[in-house]
Amino acid sequence: MARILDGEYQKRHAKSAEVLNFGLYHHHLSRYLKYFDRNQLLILLYEDISAAPLAAVQQAYRFIGVNDAYAPDGLAKRYNAGVYSLPRLRVLGLSNLVRYDYSADRTRRTLKQRSSAIGLAMSKMAHKVERYVLRMPGAARPDLSNELQVRLYRVYAEDIVHLEMMIGRSLSGWKPTTRAS
Repeated sequence: MARILDGEYQKRHAKSAEVLNFGLYHHHLSRYLKYFDRNQLLILLYEDISAAPLAAVQQAYRFIGVNDAYAPDGLAKRYNAGVYSLPRLRVLGLSNLVRYDYSADRTRRTLKQRSSAIGLAMSKMAHKVERYVLRMPGAARPDLSNELQVRLYRVYAEDIVHLEMMIGRSLSGWKPTTRAS
């Protein structure tokens, strides 16, 4: 993250700075509000969804006007485990080269069409490697240093303040002065 903030990846990966742009929630929600009334948007925060997944789903059901009595299976299951180890990410990257075709700007991928038995076998092997790598040790999310938290907060501070006003809720947990180390 520090390297993205420092612009080190900009030459090799022109869109690397977009990672920071994705976190400008007020900015993105404001664009929706040009076309929709505020009461047409349900804004849920990750913290609320992870703390009480059923309550969040029921809130969404009520928002769209359907019966909120249904409780879907698998709310407690984690479907998209993060990969934080660089060696693991490199192995997954190699696996992805075998399994997927990428657009010219590398922003979209599609599963490769396999016509040969060798190609199909390579894809299956890459998928097995990927599944093994996801179970390897090293999945723990690295802690952000206090310095990096402050640097990121500087990027997002104004947007957070505007988002707090938009949703009528304090986001003090997003600010480094109130985050637990």
